[in-house]
Amino acid sequence: MIAVLCAISGMAAMVIAIFGRSLGEVGVMMVLVVWGAGALTFFGLCVAHAIDRTPKGKIPQVMSGLLFIWAGGSIVGPLLSGIAMRGAGATGLFGLSGLLLILLALIMVWRVSARAAPEEHQQEDWSPILPTPLASVELDPRNPDREAET
Repeated sequence: MIAVLCAISGMAAMVIAIFGRSLGEVGVMMVLVVWGAGALTFFGLCVAHAIDRTPKGKIPQVMSGLLFIWAGGSIVGPLLSGIAMRGAGATGLFGLSGLLLILLALIMVWRVSARAAPEEHQQEDWSPILPTPLASVELDPRNPDREAET
């Protein structure tokens, strides 16, 4: 799913980069909706995917690592975008975004084909959780130490 979202948003970004001036304002807005639907939604899927493969006791370390990666991207992204826009003009931003998203889609396809899915005993049972006030939420209900505290 991550690869599909990256590919869709990457192609939308490339459409804007290549045909943006001829699409007109409404056309660009429509393609931006497609770009945003893919590019702004896959981070949550990546986090869920990482947590699904993480041993129960290592979840805080994985989450802090993901936040460091996100922070690094927040620093490097604007620098690369500025360089791309200086070299290719206004279309450089979406050209860079499109290339990186398509590259990420290819990496995800390669990763899925190179690594086996987790075994059944490594997976937790899925159950829907209704929204609740933050004060009443357990951070990790799978934590056996939590049961000993109560």
